[in-house]
Amino acid sequence: MTLNKQLWIAVLAIIALNSMVSFLVLFFSTQQNTEEQLYLKNNDDANSLALVLTQAEKSPAEIRLMLSAKFDSGHYARIRLEDNKGGIIDEIYYEGEPSTAPNWFQELAALEVAPGISQVSDGWDLYGTLYVESQTAFAMDSLWSKFKSFVISILALMAAIGIIGSLILRVILKPLGSIVNQANSFSERKFIKISRPWTADFARVVNAMNSLADRFKANLVENNRRLELARERDQHDPVTKLVNINAFFSILESQLRYRDKDGQNGLLMHSLMKHQGDVQSMAPDVFNHFIKTFAEKLAEFYRRHDELYTDFRIARINETDICVLLSECRAMEDIAQVFVEDNPISDLPEFGDASLHCVTAGVYLSPNEASYELLDRVDELLEEVQEQDIVFGFNLQPVPERHYHCESLEQWEQDFAKASEHCHLQTVKVFSHNGSVMHYQALLNFDDNGEVRGFGRLTEAARRFGKVEKIDLLTLTTALNWLAENTDKRCSVLLYEESIISDKSLSQLESTLKGSRQVLSRLSLELREHTAATHPIAFRQFCRMADKLLVNTGLKRVGESFSKVADVHEFGLKYLKIDSAYVYDVVNNRSNQVYLNGLADLAHSLGMAVIADGVVSQKDEEVLISMGFDGITRLDSKR
Repeated sequence: MTLNKQLWIAVLAIIALNSMVSFLVLFFSTQQNTEEQLYLKNNDDANSLALVLTQAEKSPAEIRLMLSAKFDSGHYARIRLEDNKGGIIDEIYYEGEPSTAPNWFQELAALEVAPGISQVSDGWDLYGTLYVESQTAFAMDSLWSKFKSFVISILALMAAIGIIGSLILRVILKPLGSIVNQANSFSERKFIKISRPWTADFARVVNAMNSLADRFKANLVENNRRLELARERDQHDPVTKLVNINAFFSILESQLRYRDKDGQNGLLMHSLMKHQGDVQSMAPDVFNHFIKTFAEKLAEFYRRHDELYTDFRIARINETDICVLLSECRAMEDIAQVFVEDNPISDLPEFGDASLHCVTAGVYLSPNEASYELLDRVDELLEEVQEQDIVFGFNLQPVPERHYHCESLEQWEQDFAKASEHCHLQTVKVFSHNGSVMHYQALLNFDDNGEVRGFGRLTEAARRFGKVEKIDLLTLTTALNWLAENTDKRCSVLLYEESIISDKSLSQLESTLKGSRQVLSRLSLELREHTAATHPIAFRQFCRMADKLLVNTGLKRVGESFSKVADVHEFGLKYLKIDSAYVYDVVNNRSNQVYLNGLADLAHSLGMAVIADGVVSQKDEEVLISMGFDGITRLDSKR
């Protein structure tokens, strides 16, 4: 039984007991007072009538006249005159209607009133004895009327007390709902904090729970910090804090082997140069200052212009060169135009004073291309632009003919509509550590003149025209239909950030989900780690919406920015899918093993499952399972 019900029962019991006691005291005191008043009236009337009879003539007619006059002047039940031997000289009694009160009430409130008695004289002799009994019907009716008024008053009072008590209890118990929600959140590994209530007892509980949440968050932050320090020590350049060349090769290999090859993916290499002379001839401290500032400005530029890509990775691959890997990116010429308009180092006088400038080469990734071939291509373009006497020069590969070309919104909408008519869902099995299928990753493809292509082919143009969420809605709708047809299976859908960062797109997403409530318990929605880290408010709103609809949530491509996801312990995420860049060749990468082991422990402490994305070898799989990973996605698991 809930505390609210128990308090209500206690309140009602007290009100009922108080009302019963009040009723009994009032009822019996009124009954006793009525009996006393009627008895005094009987005596007074008997004495006054006996006095009149004593002085009157004692003829039967005269006596009858006196008794009748008295009887008709008041409410009497009986007036009787007896002689000295007990015989009745004359008697008048009431023959009208009895009391209108119910029989049960008359039995409960029966009035026992003794008659008034007085002596009647005839000269010096005793003539007889007079008995006067007042009528009790009117008194009973009066008691019945008072009883009804009392009951109505009690009921009205109880209703008023109930309303007031309900409001008071609602105010008093309002913090209890928040406390219960907080406790339930803790059981789901959502370590949230709530405001301290004014009720002292509740406040002590909330203080204890909030302290637990603070301690857990402090442990989480500390563990995240240690993981980041370990990762940065082994995989980041000590000067620029960017990913080093070894880690970047793993990222590049995973991109070439595992990522969507239909999208427009690119690699840019930015090189810091000195207009005259060798930039590396500078003093080491001076050069390190310039290269660090250069790297920071480049990273800030790409974070600021996230409309240019879906994902980006940045790394220092040698002394002067910074590499940027972009997925589903805009055309290289468009990126160069934005770079010129918002040049990351043009507003730094110290670069101009040192005659430093930046040159850039850029290429597009090709299907089935080896990493060394890709780097050779971009190196050739970079060498060409370095030989030219150009400040902020670019040497960029033109958009290949095989890529999707779209110059207008109307064309994109036509192509999207055509692709939608020929789309089908591709599923990737996500295996648990024991070999069973945890769920299926949903990918949307379409037939393009006999070739199967992913919708990533249309994403770059969709982003230019602000239509990326249409791809997500189509993927989600197709996945929901697939779940309705496959009632024993689960699937996950990866969403772009555009689907959650505006209220309109999030509302469209929610409406689509509400249309298929019967399958939502078997659906998981995923966001990229980058999205959760850079859009914390939108991410929080998305998680609340999904939680309300009982849809599971997870993060994908986790690894580089997990420590930057604010308050990750509050969202109740069900799983993390680790970026294939950290999974690739993990059997030979000790630093990734240490990092992934710590990340898995941290995720498990939050109640999240950990899934490795894009495992390419049996040995890697064995290492990951031994580290406590809950699931894997194999590179060859598509069907």
